[in-house]
Amino acid sequence: MATALSCLLSAVHAPGQQKANRVEQEQARSILRQVEETIEKNYFDPSLRGYDLHARFQEADKKINDAPTLVAGLGVINWAVEGLNDSHTFFIPPARNVVVYSGWQMQMVGADCLITAVEPNSDAWKKGLRPGDRLMKVETYEPTLATFQIIRGRIDELLPLVEYHLVVASPGQASRQVTTKSQLITLPQTTNFFTGGDVQHQLQHMREGYQLITKRGPTN
Repeated sequence: MATALSCLLSAVHAPGQQKANRVEQEQARSILRQVEETIEKNYFDPSLRGYDLHARFQEADKKINDAPTLVAGLGVINWAVEGLNDSHTFFIPPARNVVVYSGWQMQMVGADCLITAVEPNSDAWKKGLRPGDRLMKVETYEPTLATFQIIRGRIDELLPLVEYHLVVASPGQASRQVTTKSQLITLPQTTNFFTGGDVQHQLQHMREGYQLITKRGPTN
């Protein structure tokens, strides 16, 4: 069961934003209540697998008080849903009219998380990020086989960032910290956010316009 919501957000998470105002907090709480009610009504196991749904969501409600942005409040909702520990039940955040393009891609290769592609005109390329670099940390997350899909869901869909703080290690070199800036593209208000068709078309157009480097090239 996927919990999907169809409201529109134009916000993109960025470090240093101020604490959410009361209106944003109430918006997050409204979504939180919808998600809780949807799970309680539609979850396949009436006992919720022994999961104390109400206690978890009450804690999430308190956490929203400290959420610095509305988008961060959505992260709290995602945290509440993750308590079910069910890969078939997840929170799909409201659509945004801003596409965040980081310019790099990651993938698990064996037990290691590697940078698999970098767009040569991106800030990531300019900062020295290259295919084959081992990604040891992205923000506060350490990617492993167990956490990779959760991390990718958070940074690609739930909380796309205008700036990423990475810890990477190039082959044969010590680890280093890299901060990359994403490209933000505002989609027209006529975009069909409910089907995502125009969003996917926009992303495909971006991929066709950029040459993603998939093999290690010059450092500079």
